[in-house]
Amino acid sequence: MATIKAISSKAPIRTAVQYVKHDSKTTDGLVSGIYCEPKTAIQDMTAVKRRWSKTDGRTYKHYVQSFAPGEVTPEQAHDIGYQLASTCPQWDGYQILIVTHVDREHIHNHIIINSVSCLNGRKLHLSNRDLDQIKQHSDSICRDHGLSVCIKGKTHDGKDREDPTAWDKATYERLLAAQTAAEQSGQHDISWLYDAAEAAMLAAHQATSRAEWCELMSSKGYEVDWQDNHKHIVLIDKTRRDAGERKYKARTSRLSDRFKVDLTKEGLLNVFAGNAERAAVINAAITATSNTADASQSALNAASAATERQTRDRKQQRLNTRADGSQGATVAATRAGAGSTQNRSGSKGGTAGAAAPRRRRRARADDYSR
Repeated sequence: MATIKAISSKAPIRTAVQYVKHDSKTTDGLVSGIYCEPKTAIQDMTAVKRRWSKTDGRTYKHYVQSFAPGEVTPEQAHDIGYQLASTCPQWDGYQILIVTHVDREHIHNHIIINSVSCLNGRKLHLSNRDLDQIKQHSDSICRDHGLSVCIKGKTHDGKDREDPTAWDKATYERLLAAQTAAEQSGQHDISWLYDAAEAAMLAAHQATSRAEWCELMSSKGYEVDWQDNHKHIVLIDKTRRDAGERKYKARTSRLSDRFKVDLTKEGLLNVFAGNAERAAVINAAITATSNTADASQSALNAASAATERQTRDRKQQRLNTRADGSQGATVAATRAGAGSTQNRSGSKGGTAGAAAPRRRRRARADDYSR
């Protein structure tokens, strides 16, 4: 999924190009140019302006194409950005610098377009309708690459925006209505304020303390100036600041007034306290459930061990019984065998003694010679 956002900046084109090409934000192979060389983009674009004598007024257009975290590799994101820049009808004939940034959780492309055409010298003028068509073209390219597309009212993961970004549906509807009314009245620069309010509400929905909220806001691209001796909290949009935007700071009290949501110090601290209380209740319930489960498992283990001991004892008893029976039978058999042997011996001896008297010695010849 890729989102397209127009960056309104009064910084010189040199400042914008130097920012997007900074070594801390991109790497080799993630910088490309159309009708210009990436290394000499500033000089190439300036030369075209001088050629057509159009060096005043707005000098460039700046767009950011952002992808959902983990959805694309830097190389894939750069290819999609280059394809968008090279095939977008609204940008045809203009020098374009495409740079992919990898310094944030979400990979994003910066697209800087010279405001003067290098083919005919015409100034680049884009309407809201043109921006909508550019977004549709970006969605089409994402589909071709097998990516999801941005759906109005949905987050990157496809959930309804009111679920994670507002404390209740009524608050979300006020936030969205304020943004819509401002855009219809021509206040198109309100989008970054809407993003800041949405980020603050999402972080407040998750945080249980002031420190945690500040950390969550930092991960979303905002610095937080919250001092005890200051009345207001100030949010600093790091992307707009680094891009040289004139407007990049917003008080949370201003966001509260514009979008009818409570982002004051007191309001946020109350939300943190409520979140902490709910978290404590949930943790206590989890601990109690875990202890009950541990006790049940211990009882089950003890019963299982007792059953195993009883089984072993019965088995050993049966073995002992068999051994005792076998030994008794052996002794009886031994005794019976011994008695039989004695009887046979006695019978044989008696027979020999009785037969002896009946034997007569045969007469020998010497008996008659006497």
